[in-house]
Amino acid sequence: MCCMGLTHISYSSVLLFLNNPAAFYSKYVLLQRDQLSTPAALTGSAFHRYMEGLHKGIPREQAKEVALAFMRSVTDVDWGKTGNIEQCMIKFNLLVEHYHREPPALGKILGVESVFTEKIPGIKLPIKCVVDLIHEQDGSVVLCDWKTVSAYQDKPTPAQVLQACFYYFVVQQAWKQTPVRFDIVQIKATWNTDFHTKKRDGSPQIRTNSIDFLLQPFYLKGIKELAKRTVIQMTRKKQPFLPNLRDDYEGEAEFNRFLAIC
Repeated sequence: MCCMGLTHISYSSVLLFLNNPAAFYSKYVLLQRDQLSTPAALTGSAFHRYMEGLHKGIPREQAKEVALAFMRSVTDVDWGKTGNIEQCMIKFNLLVEHYHREPPALGKILGVESVFTEKIPGIKLPIKCVVDLIHEQDGSVVLCDWKTVSAYQDKPTPAQVLQACFYYFVVQQAWKQTPVRFDIVQIKATWNTDFHTKKRDGSPQIRTNSIDFLLQPFYLKGIKELAKRTVIQMTRKKQPFLPNLRDDYEGEAEFNRFLAIC
């Protein structure tokens, strides 16, 4: 255990520390997890529960019921001016329909929502990861992550590279097998429509971006160094944690916390 009480890191905690150290300190050190969810996050979480049940062998309709029951049970959602549970359920059902219209090719499933906490050589704290799906394709281990989106990304983001490399490190350490690829499977929560006719244009509702670890080894080297340096900063005995006022998601809450202690 480090001087700040942290027992491990995750890609989410590293992202938050790099973006807003004060929010990181509140959430992961003081354990003040009072940030409200959003309609998009609720829909995404429900879809992940559906996919977990589906790939663990639960019948499709039963998996849907489990996911919908979860949606109805969540109360800490900031609905804004127009959001509501009914809209979330519509988008959830679209996600399910789109997935089954164009399911990605999967090999032998090795793990679903697999949780790992592994000590990686050179990094002071263990890394914890929850991998959506691990499967074997042509004798190689492939990692999958489901992303529910309203618009596709053409290539992996730096945050997704961080996530992919963290998953690579922990699976390799835990299973002594080297993953070859990280697939970011983007499933749309809306229909693709033609701009002029407003009709469905028939284009794919699922798009996959992949990170090939064999072709991009510099990612692994760079992310390991980033993790190493981030942990050093995280665990310094004395440092100020000031709010990032440009953080649209956490900034206001952390600014209010700062005002309260002044």
